[in-house]
Amino acid sequence: FPANSAYTRQIDGASCAAMPIEGRHVIGVSGLGPSGGKADYSNYGLPEVELGGPGGFRKDGLGTPSFGARENQILSTYSRAAATGKGWLTPEGDITPLGDAQGMLRDCTQDGTCSFFRWAESTSRAAPHVSGAAALVISQFGIKNRRGGRISMNPDSVRHVLLTSARRHPCPTPRLVSYAGIGRPPTYDAYCEGTKWHNGFYGYGIVDAYAAVTRRRP
Repeated sequence: FPANSAYTRQIDGASCAAMPIEGRHVIGVSGLGPSGGKADYSNYGLPEVELGGPGGFRKDGLGTPSFGARENQILSTYSRAAATGKGWLTPEGDITPLGDAQGMLRDCTQDGTCSFFRWAESTSRAAPHVSGAAALVISQFGIKNRRGGRISMNPDSVRHVLLTSARRHPCPTPRLVSYAGIGRPPTYDAYCEGTKWHNGFYGYGIVDAYAAVTRRRP
């Protein structure tokens, strides 16, 4: 913006932070399929990835009955207005054949109030699992403000709890993962560097909300 003002510029990774993943108090999250493997779409690499989380991966489980199953993805809320605009819902809120193919679901109460959901996969589905775990950590270990009653916790302490309670996961064998079997070109190949305790696919491990809130107070 404005129109026709785009231009190419060199980025110095040492002095120019990649946002938001390199921002202050940001935890980088990779997207995992139900098998626990990194999804083809997911970011990866050290030091950006610090935790892995369920992001969905429909083409997980190649060679098994679950391959391609809609349930391999994450079911999350979806905007009625957006779905209607894409032709996934009728103006009355009914799911169209196109919407069904896109994984749309509807749940209505007795008074006719409906909520809409969609099966999908992305790191935007993985990150909320970590955000939710962070909220649980704050509710469990945070300090209540005497005046307003609000609970707060130092962001670095929240990060420490999440990272130290995560389930450690080593790199796959072999470390170089190809997605050619599901039709992806070599540009999707991903190499996992690091150790069981810290690597480019899982960071410090897979987020574990239960372990985070049942550990000793930090």
